[in-house]
Amino acid sequence: MQSTAMVAQMSRLLDTALVHLNTEVGDLKQQLKSETERNRRLEQQVDQLKQSVTKQEERQQQEFGHDHDMSQYARFNGLVTTALGLGRPWVKTFFSFRKSSSFTSTGTPITYDVTDANVGSTVSSGIFTAPRSGYYYFSFNGVSDASVYPVNAALVKNGNILTTTYGTAASYSPLSIQELLVLSAGDTVSIQLQIPSGQNSTTTGTLYEDGSSYFTRFTGFSIALL
Repeated sequence: MQSTAMVAQMSRLLDTALVHLNTEVGDLKQQLKSETERNRRLEQQVDQLKQSVTKQEERQQQEFGHDHDMSQYARFNGLVTTALGLGRPWVKTFFSFRKSSSFTSTGTPITYDVTDANVGSTVSSGIFTAPRSGYYYFSFNGVSDASVYPVNAALVKNGNILTTTYGTAASYSPLSIQELLVLSAGDTVSIQLQIPSGQNSTTTGTLYEDGSSYFTRFTGFSIALL
């Protein structure tokens, strides 16, 4: 009798467990159905977005044409500057120059023998001339030669020194300038070596180059019009 009762009890427990299992399976099926429906709606939304982007691109092509001089990049810049409240598209200005030979002359713009880019033809003989009023970014990097004289490189705007970088004597010192400037059309910017303040000698050190490393680099680009 006891054995029969135990068997009956185990049977009831198994039946209860089976009911719970069937309920859980039913819940999982419902969740799967809901997830499938959600994925279907997401796919529809993605398709709608793709169609919207395609239509927008077609409208832009009809408006500007394939050969229009306003590139996608320039149009994007225009959107950004408008969003910033500047209201005018960016000037397409970018330059990057390097040197493979040393340079020692003071009070004169550093010249470069490798041109990586000069978009807008804004740099000539090492001098940048702003094509229009706006915000411009400039960067200079170099290494001073390990001579007996220090090196003082300066960013010069319209003949006036704005900022300098200093390399100590008798060591290979890194030189670096980064500057954001507000320029008017026709303003000039260059990098020049200057006699360090307090130095008795009229001689300055040398920008070091080994012919292939291109330690000296002058780059810049326009950010936005005023």
